[in-house]
Amino acid sequence: MIRKTILLALVSCGVTGIFMYPAVLKLSSVIPAFYSTDEPYGVIWSFWWFKYSWLNGIPAEEVGVLAYPHGMKISFFPLWGHIAKLLSVCSSEIIAYNLILLSSFVLSAVTMFLLVFTLTGNTWAGLFSALVYAFCPFHSVRAWQHFGTAQIQWMPLYLFFLFRLWQLKDWRHALFLGVSLALNYYYDVHYAYFMGLVTVLFLSLCLLSKVEIRQKAAFVRTLCAAWVLGIILVLPALLPFVSRIIEAVQSARSPHAYSLAKRAFDDLFSQSARPLSYLLPFTEQPIFGGVTRIFIGSGLWGESLTEHNIFLGFVALGLAFFSLYRKKEVIAYYQGKGIDLRFTMNFFFLLCVVCWLFSQPPWWNIFGFKFYLPSFFLYKVFPMVRAYVRFAVVVMLGVSVLAGIALAPLLNRFSGAARRGAVALLIILAALFEFWYIPSEHAVDLSRYPAVYDWLKDQPSGIAIAEYPLDIEGPNELYKFYQTKHHKPIINGAFPGTPAHEAIKRLQKLSQPATITALRSLGVDYVFLHLDDYQKTGLAEEAEEVRSVQNNSALKRVYADAGIEVYAISGNEHAGKESLLR
Repeated sequence: MIRKTILLALVSCGVTGIFMYPAVLKLSSVIPAFYSTDEPYGVIWSFWWFKYSWLNGIPAEEVGVLAYPHGMKISFFPLWGHIAKLLSVCSSEIIAYNLILLSSFVLSAVTMFLLVFTLTGNTWAGLFSALVYAFCPFHSVRAWQHFGTAQIQWMPLYLFFLFRLWQLKDWRHALFLGVSLALNYYYDVHYAYFMGLVTVLFLSLCLLSKVEIRQKAAFVRTLCAAWVLGIILVLPALLPFVSRIIEAVQSARSPHAYSLAKRAFDDLFSQSARPLSYLLPFTEQPIFGGVTRIFIGSGLWGESLTEHNIFLGFVALGLAFFSLYRKKEVIAYYQGKGIDLRFTMNFFFLLCVVCWLFSQPPWWNIFGFKFYLPSFFLYKVFPMVRAYVRFAVVVMLGVSVLAGIALAPLLNRFSGAARRGAVALLIILAALFEFWYIPSEHAVDLSRYPAVYDWLKDQPSGIAIAEYPLDIEGPNELYKFYQTKHHKPIINGAFPGTPAHEAIKRLQKLSQPATITALRSLGVDYVFLHLDDYQKTGLAEEAEEVRSVQNNSALKRVYADAGIEVYAISGNEHAGKESLLR
């Protein structure tokens, strides 16, 4: 199996290169991304900060260069911190970002292949499931925007060890299961949460099976041991996370998108699956995507290109349906090879149904009657989780496995290994074509940034700046990315509800004398005015604000280029201040 896994890894590297070729060819400057998003910039900033703080002996958790002069406390996951820091120091933060992101596609394929090949003993089944899962729309769109939720590779590994533990009930696989649980947590908390609920479903089926009570007891013991180990392994990240949640609860702030304690209940509706979200083609697919784009913003599909692009694929769905419709035939085929898949197929079918229900809104309103769904009840226990549509990745996992299971008996209808191989390749290519998009349209060149930040980098150390318009609704990740170029403290980047955020909320109108006075007292030396951000609102008051700033005698324009004007605040000295970046 090792040889086949290596070959699969090489194949998935090739497919990754095809789907992500702009980033692969320009690893140090181009990233996969939506043009309209700024979230990847925040991740790249964090990678830069890991490196910079370590090289300069600054505690990574104490971020004094954002929300200046108040600073911020940020808890970084230890595993992320070490991997990102190591890769960033050895290369750059952009290369580190690309390497980890691109590896998620290869690792997702490898872990899914391990799972399906172990269950079926069939190479084509493993290859199909691996590629369909790794390159599904859910994964692609998150790679363009949500770095954390793009790390879907450890869920198949967790299920692989869960099945092995059920079969062998030994302590060695309990150890591996605990480690895989920790990997899910360290890469994205959502997926550890999902695997917890999946484990409850798996355990329920196991206890209802006809296996001897003694064997069930042995499985429960080893499973509990695995979870105890997993929890111990994540304690370095879990304890600070829980502490921040308790702190957020005690602060009694209203729910918002950045709250660790409680997200707005309405988000459960906007970030849940819709009737056609699973069935309409990938919006970015050049041929079929136009059909779905008609429904964007409707109650039938949803409004978010990131959250609602959860198309399962007609090829994968067709094969999964075949495995269930011809279940007796499929089971008989595998029994002829000494493999009993009755429990496996029952589990993955229930997994798809349950997780589909979990991805739905808190209730369905049918003819005036409310039918409450799992997310309504889960929110009462975990109010910090809002995007239950992300359970779609587990549905995709289940569909991928069922489809792979169906492929082997279907291929058996063709005579000759060459003919079966040709049919299998056609099916795989058809499935991947459904998920295809034009890579160049989803790549951003980060080497192109305003030259003013190179000018700023050459200014004396110890100065601080303010980027306008201020990021009041939440951190402007692009401002943070620019900091990786100029290395100067900024007053921007504060999270809503923090003291730093409360301080800058009163400073939105740069034209007001009180704002200039406050900026001067905060130690701000330069104001960067992003004209395009004011103009794109189309509001007359924003245009008037820009004119008032440009005519303000307390501000002296010292630089202008590419839609950005830089103003020095009169009365501030730009030298002799202690630098926060040594």
